[in-house]
Amino acid sequence: MAKDKKAPRRTNSGERRIQGLAAAPGIAIGPAHVRGYDDIDIPEYTIAKRKVPKEIERLDHAVAVARRQIKTLQDRAKKMRGAAGEELSLLFDAYLAMLQDSRLVRGARAMIETDRINAESAVNAQLNELAQRFEAMEDAYIAARLDDIREVGTRLLRNLTRRPDKTNFELPKGSVLIAEQLSPADMAQIDPERVSAVAATLGGMAGTWHSRRIGCSGFDARRTNRHQRHR
Repeated sequence: MAKDKKAPRRTNSGERRIQGLAAAPGIAIGPAHVRGYDDIDIPEYTIAKRKVPKEIERLDHAVAVARRQIKTLQDRAKKMRGAAGEELSLLFDAYLAMLQDSRLVRGARAMIETDRINAESAVNAQLNELAQRFEAMEDAYIAARLDDIREVGTRLLRNLTRRPDKTNFELPKGSVLIAEQLSPADMAQIDPERVSAVAATLGGMAGTWHSRRIGCSGFDARRTNRHQRHR
């Protein structure tokens, strides 16, 4: 993965060149597949007291769906070669723990009960509050934990708004995937036998630490296995 350092420039042949920082060795040539930024519209409204139990039920259902989704990703990660699969599996264990009993879920439930707001607003408010606290610490390890919380929170918001997760990459063989940023869940769904390389705008220090490590080890493992097959 690479971080965009300079604005794209065109060559005499009309090609666009983007300079970045390599996160894994090697060169890849293939058709580009650009994954656009997919924002979530979060509805905000108050609810009547009698509707509070139903709103908490909505949140609990979103949590249950998220747990099933992450377990599916974890099963897929366990089939990955090299250290990437093991690291992803451990990371998804942490995600599952966050969905079972964490400040994010407990705080959202409490806000629904006390403030009588919809579940989406409650989850988003908790994400913003946790982000402010973590960012104030200015610590790289804490920043990585914040990325994990955002990943779990975004999954909850998608489930609540019934917005599909567009991270299932069915790409032509040899594709180069280009995105603004890729999460560990995104990396778990990339088939390294079909994707030759990944380039991300936020792939450098601004990208998630997990994705950088997983991306490097995952594609290195693919190259190693291909080399062994052709020896």
